[in-house]
Amino acid sequence: MNYFAPLYQNLETLQSFYVELEASLWEEHRGLISAEGERIEQANVSKEMLLQKITLAEKNREALVLQIGQQLGKPNASLKEIAEMAGDLRPQLLKKRDDLRTLIARVQDINAQNREYAENALKVLGGALTNIKDTLSGKKTYQKKGKLGKGPEQAGHFVSREA
Repeated sequence: MNYFAPLYQNLETLQSFYVELEASLWEEHRGLISAEGERIEQANVSKEMLLQKITLAEKNREALVLQIGQQLGKPNASLKEIAEMAGDLRPQLLKKRDDLRTLIARVQDINAQNREYAENALKVLGGALTNIKDTLSGKKTYQKKGKLGKGPEQAGHFVSREA
């Protein structure tokens, strides 16, 4: 049954894309921790390209699963169901499926951490900008003015330096 081989190849391709995405997310993570804007930007560009590749590969995988399912008389079969019918490729397909699930979970976890770092950095930056703005704009409340100042006639001040 040679129509399982393209599915296996597709899963290998997806796995390689997710490994690259994980590496890109770790690069973004290091950039967020060290506050290196260019490093973060490069990681984001890399992520966007990989997400486009993953989207195309996922669409291809869905088409392959549908095609194989129709050939086997199960048009709505899942990847696991198809893998169960793959004969010699069964263990490899199931392993690729499990590996992809693990990779996707790790990618989601790293992405959540990065989002938290980015949100915290934005809060700190927002607070710093507010402090700078407040410092530059001066006091916004009314101040008492027009008090009589203490003159030299009060104790503790010299009336004259001449003796």
